[in-house]
Amino acid sequence: MAELIAIACLSIASKFEEVRQPTFDEYQDLETEKKFDPDTIKETELLVLKALDWKLYCVTSYSYAELLSGHLSAALMTRVTDLLIHTLLGKNYLSG
Repeated sequence: MAELIAIACLSIASKFEEVRQPTFDEYQDLETEKKFDPDTIKETELLVLKALDWKLYCVTSYSYAELLSGHLSAALMTRVTDLLIHTLLGKNYLSG
């Protein structure tokens, strides 16, 4: 079952990131213990999307910085990005 969910999640993610998404038949070429029918993968995709309530976009502080990027100089945008990354990597943030 975990392999089926992983393939469904991979399929969903590829629709967001890839220019050409793999076909369901191409997922059969993956080295998994079991081969899954394309219809089963589609149904599992729907189950995953329903479980996530179709919310696939994670809003972060960087999302807001991107909105401002058109209004900020390149140097200031670089500084904002550096501050956000250092905040995320800071030991106080990671330990909490």
